[in-house]
Amino acid sequence: MQVDGKDATHNESFLAYYPKEVKAHPGDSITFDNVGNGEPHTVTFGTLVNTAVSKFLANPQATEPPPEDAKLPVLLPNGPGDAIQAAAVKCALATGDPPTKDACTTEQQKVGDFTGTETYYNSGWLAPNDSFSMKLSSTLKPGDYTYMCLLHREGMVGKLTVVAKGTDVPSASEQTATGKSENAATAAKLKPAADALATGTVPGLDVVPKGPNNAVAGSGALDVQDAFVSEFGPKDVSIATGGSVTWTVVGGHTISFNAPEDAKQVRVNGTHLNEKAVAPAGEPGQAPPDPNAPPPDPNAPPKPPTITDGGAFDGTGFRSTGIIFSDPSALAGYKLTFTKAGTYAYKCLIHDNMEGTVKVG
Repeated sequence: MQVDGKDATHNESFLAYYPKEVKAHPGDSITFDNVGNGEPHTVTFGTLVNTAVSKFLANPQATEPPPEDAKLPVLLPNGPGDAIQAAAVKCALATGDPPTKDACTTEQQKVGDFTGTETYYNSGWLAPNDSFSMKLSSTLKPGDYTYMCLLHREGMVGKLTVVAKGTDVPSASEQTATGKSENAATAAKLKPAADALATGTVPGLDVVPKGPNNAVAGSGALDVQDAFVSEFGPKDVSIATGGSVTWTVVGGHTISFNAPEDAKQVRVNGTHLNEKAVAPAGEPGQAPPDPNAPPPDPNAPPKPPTITDGGAFDGTGFRSTGIIFSDPSALAGYKLTFTKAGTYAYKCLIHDNMEGTVKVG
């Protein structure tokens, strides 16, 4: 099984498992490989997940998540803080709810065969190139078992269909091929948005500022909800000394100059969030949302981005926006003024190979 995905022509992230439905027999083993470019994921089964996803799909426009979803720990906090260890570490519960703040006990972290009756059965944090292997119990009843990512929630869901022994299922290689085909089909739909980044434009978002002093961090397509482009566009921007660059962010990215080595990994010490990679450096970063403001209307026309002014930069020292979250319902951006001639490389600290250059002078 493939967690996330790859595109041979562009740097992209996929909030999906491939194939989207895997078929197996009791007693089989399944391996999930994270092949993404930086997004953390989990593979999380259990009766809580089954119910949460079922209720969500029955009413996806609900303003509050299903109660079962609220019982599932989130992988990363909404704001400063460490990863939630009950989500970041392997854990299996025969009954009861998982901790929402603390870690599972040592005994609960001993994940055995999947019986299908667990309330919570979790891979823990899967970074790129990580794998999670699970053995299906010989007593596992035929049926459908839903799984999800504890970071991307109901936006990243897969299905395991278990059939009785003796019932034919596609071979492992056939299912792998199906997954790659599904991945390629999504990448093809995203290609126009990826190609448009070369000109600093986002199809369908005419409110994104254009011109020689503007760029875009990330992109996507309005009809593709489970994948996005992890690139800067244009990758090379040239400005006069004293000029500025304004990036419109699409997705969740950082814009980071002179990042030290210890800021280039999102995960440290096995299961902990590296605050240095995701927090602002040299500036306050994106303003937190107003808790009293009404939620954005996803059906309203997109508005021009709200720009955070990072002030002046002479090319020295670690300068980073921290994670800027932005989508068409509430676009955000970042402006930086360059006071000294030179060539300045920058990158996103969340997504591998997402890099750009500002040439000043």
